[in-house]
Amino acid sequence: MTKLLKISIVALCLLSTAACASEPKPAKPNVNAEEQTASYPFIIWGNGSMFKIITNDSLPKKLASEELGKVTATQSSAEQQEYQDGVSNYLKEGSAVYRLKDADDQEVILVEHGNELYKAVRID
Repeated sequence: MTKLLKISIVALCLLSTAACASEPKPAKPNVNAEEQTASYPFIIWGNGSMFKIITNDSLPKKLASEELGKVTATQSSAEQQEYQDGVSNYLKEGSAVYRLKDADDQEVILVEHGNELYKAVRID
């Protein structure tokens, strides 16, 4: 009987430590698409494609070829707006969008911000 009691105690100890070690991790909060996109500067361009604006370094104006258009609306992070060409969460309405010389404007464009030009790359 004591042997059975010892085995039961050992089994109980092993089970209780195993249960503590495998506690579930807390779930990550759900983040909707608008919150994800608001975490970096973007512009919608080229038939609804999203372009991430690279704000680290401005580029010389001589890299711009033709003007493709202008930003038509600025979206704040609180707004829920349909994504259409010309919408940005960073650029001011009326900011120019240019073709980068010798580049495919379906993959990379230049955008005007504060009298400087920045590269924007397609991410979708």
